[in-house]
Amino acid sequence: MTKLLRWLVAMLSSALEPEVRESVVGDLTELRASYARTIYELLGLILRQEAQLWKTWRPWLALIGIVGAIGWLLSDVCIGLIGDVARQAFVYWQYGVRYNNGLNGAQEIEVIICTSFAVGCWSWLGGFTLSALSGKTALINKTLLCLAWFCLCGPLGLLGYSARLVLNALGLVALPHTVGFTALAFFGAVHLSLATLLFLIPSLLGMRRARRSFDLARPYALLLSATVAALTAIVTWMQGWQQIALEKWSEGKWNPGGPSWQERLVSLLVLSWPLVYLLATQRDHDKKKPIIG
Repeated sequence: MTKLLRWLVAMLSSALEPEVRESVVGDLTELRASYARTIYELLGLILRQEAQLWKTWRPWLALIGIVGAIGWLLSDVCIGLIGDVARQAFVYWQYGVRYNNGLNGAQEIEVIICTSFAVGCWSWLGGFTLSALSGKTALINKTLLCLAWFCLCGPLGLLGYSARLVLNALGLVALPHTVGFTALAFFGAVHLSLATLLFLIPSLLGMRRARRSFDLARPYALLLSATVAALTAIVTWMQGWQQIALEKWSEGKWNPGGPSWQERLVSLLVLSWPLVYLLATQRDHDKKKPIIG
């Protein structure tokens, strides 16, 4: 028990700045405080310091605007993309034909490629901006973003989707098709691989880049902004392809409905809002550069 308490004290004290840590631990040692009192004092000090960090607007913007809004919307787009890829792969593996969703083969490939690039760019930009905004609260916000991935489109999200498929296979839930456990395993592998590759890894890479420096070279910032803006417009346009294809196939007798292009664009613009922060900070950075000559 004593070893556990000693380890807990060491872990809590490591969360403090070196100067503060030496002072606090030294004072508690001189007072011969018990392990319980030491842990209580350290926890109180850490919580007070953490509360001070959250008195500015930047950590809250990172929490609400990126962890909340972007984490949820990005997971939704990612799950839709993963579902399309897994459905096409499973149908071709099972029956040797392409799943017909109203698009031709070239359009299907274009949608998958463009949406994949867009999700990767949104994820990287979100991770970079999260670190830049969070400051010393970055550890909490980074952990919450990874937790959002885990719950929404990672292992926990996969578990919920798989449960629905199992219920469907038992005839308890009405879904478009029934699948077996082999298909569940196949879908699970595809789901986790793509969710990690498209969402988690780019987000972590963006966080890592921001940890080195919050400033991007002007050409890279402009290139990234132009790429994200173009992908946002292209994905908005492509999301209406299936509706148009089904209307054309039914000769105008069937309109599957769905959100208008304005509604689709609004949700994708939310994913792209870190561009505003990136360009604003880039402008401020350029103003602060010394003029030579």
